[in-house]
Amino acid sequence: HGFIKAVQDALGSANWFKLMALIMIGLKGELQMLLLVFIDDATSKIMWMHFNHAETAEGYFTAIEAYIHLYGKPIAWYSDKHGIFRV
Repeated sequence: HGFIKAVQDALGSANWFKLMALIMIGLKGELQMLLLVFIDDATSKIMWMHFNHAETAEGYFTAIEAYIHLYGKPIAWYSDKHGIFRV
């Protein structure tokens, strides 16, 4: 983790993002909406949010495409080991 921090310091913040999904459950226990969140790893600042119907690779790709269109490409993205990212 020290190496990643050193690279982040050299390149500046807003270059490494953690991808997270926040699930919103309705009163009947059904999935209502999912919020995809991109968090700057260096500052913990929320950089982008995107609502989707479920946690899918397509939903992440749509959110990433929108982010890149507005702000450009970051150095890296990373996420937990959720099944939608496994090959």
